Amino acid sequence: MNKKYIRVFFILITLLLASTAGFAADGESQYAKLDGAKIHYKSYGKGKDALVLIHGWSCNLENWRDQIPDFAKRNRVIALDLPGHGQSDKPEIAYTMDLFSNAIDAVMRDAKVERAVLVGHSMGTPVARQFYRKYPQKTLAIVIVDGGLRVFGTKEMRDGFLTMFRSPGYKEAGAQFFAQTMKNLPAAEQERANQSFANTPQYVLVSAMESMSNEALYGPEDQRACLRHHREVAVLAGRHRRVPSRPRTRFGIAVVGRRGPFCDDGKTKAVQ
Repeated sequence: MNKKYIRVFFILITLLLASTAGFAADGESQYAKLDGAKIHYKSYGKGKDALVLIHGWSCNLENWRDQIPDFAKRNRVIALDLPGHGQSDKPEIAYTMDLFSNAIDAVMRDAKVERAVLVGHSMGTPVARQFYRKYPQKTLAIVIVDGGLRVFGTKEMRDGFLTMFRSPGYKEAGAQFFAQTMKNLPAAEQERANQSFANTPQYVLVSAMESMSNEALYGPEDQRACLRHHREVAVLAGRHRRVPSRPRTRFGIAVVGRRGPFCDDGKTKAVQ
């Protein structure tokens, strides 16, 4: 083969490899940066709009692994480890809802996502709401999975939890807590949650719980602040309901799981 053509061939191969070097395959670990710390996430599919899956307290992105394959058939999906959790960095700092919402923004910017439907499980609900407060133009909708728009429990109950998880025996207390709250789940799911809890540093557990227990985070206007941006709230009852794959252009909320005191404005409607 002519040397000139061989040279052109190798140049083309080099250009092709360079053009694909920055792209990760679906489900590969990727890292965004926030104030010098790495935020671990995985991306599935393409597009500038995405479902962003936000795990709960002491959990990680693996909690969504059973849902991701189905969601990814119809949407771009981003799942992340919040700071201090999973494979994200765990510096000794304050783990606030504000920090978590900034981490989501960092991941979206790194993944080139402009707008998101935020799916928040448990603590992921106040995280999603805080993201909306800070980045309303980036928020298409919020999906609440067993979370609340009110601070949970009484002050005495919250203080009791904090005392328990501040103690030297917090791991044993956590094991008992999960044994009671997850007794109806399959053994494999219980083990996954226990392992995630055990791998989360105590200072992260306590700081995150302190933040989501802060009543100042939940003003009387909070439940209706998001309702002003849409006409209808859908409550999706049941474990296997699917999140709408094409959110409406106006802002919306869906609640998955217990109906509870999420948005009791008299306008919620169950979808059967």
